[in-house]
Amino acid sequence: HRGAEIARGEWLLFTDADMAHAVDGPRLAVSHALEQRLDALSLFVHQEYRSGLERLALSVAFAGLFAGRRPDNYVLNGQYILIRRAVYHESGGFGGVRGEALEDLALGNLLHR
Repeated sequence: HRGAEIARGEWLLFTDADMAHAVDGPRLAVSHALEQRLDALSLFVHQEYRSGLERLALSVAFAGLFAGRRPDNYVLNGQYILIRRAVYHESGGFGGVRGEALEDLALGNLLHR
């Protein structure tokens, strides 16, 4: 991720291109992360569905991701990952999980180690 290499802020926000963000959304996310002393924060955002079939398919997919997970599992949602720049680079970031089918989940596990 080239952007992470040239970013200068303390926080990095990885988000999908089709996401619509509230004007103060990133600021509120950083404030929450600071208040909770978090190094990373991932949000599960409201999803717009184009059809009932799309809603069903995505609901089943997300349910499958969480089935059998313990509360101490670390899950990141690729739609919205806020992470301290230093922590991202120290962990190896997305380069450390290159080749993984679900990079966001793999990054969560990498950060947990």
